[in-house]
Amino acid sequence: LAFASKVPVSFFVMSKCPDARVCEEIFGTALTDLGSDIDLSWNIIARDSGDRFSCMHGNNECVGDIQQLCVKEYASAQKFVDFVLCQDSTQYIIPQNGESCASQVGIDWSAVSACVDGAEGKALMSKSIAAT
Repeated sequence: LAFASKVPVSFFVMSKCPDARVCEEIFGTALTDLGSDIDLSWNIIARDSGDRFSCMHGNNECVGDIQQLCVKEYASAQKFVDFVLCQDSTQYIIPQNGESCASQVGIDWSAVSACVDGAEGKALMSKSIAAT
């Protein structure tokens, strides 16, 4: 199955949300199978007050959200989906599971960590929140 142009697919999620986890688990296989045929948009549901983020499930969720956005920026679509599903499997310890999940799916954590801890991660989060 091939499309003339990529099909836009948008998720509006929170890294520690149990409902988001169910959707990600259900659609994960399809996202993997259609990887090169879709344009995946990963949008975070949170608040951006300009100098800080506020997430429904607390600050750890905000860090987990930024981890996912940075992984999406630096990894293939397949590895991104695998990373999210890995985090979902131990969702209660996000963001502490970020590095181990990255290692498990073959993602260079040093690039992701620099993104998460720097201005790039904050910019990705702000852009993502603005899309919601």
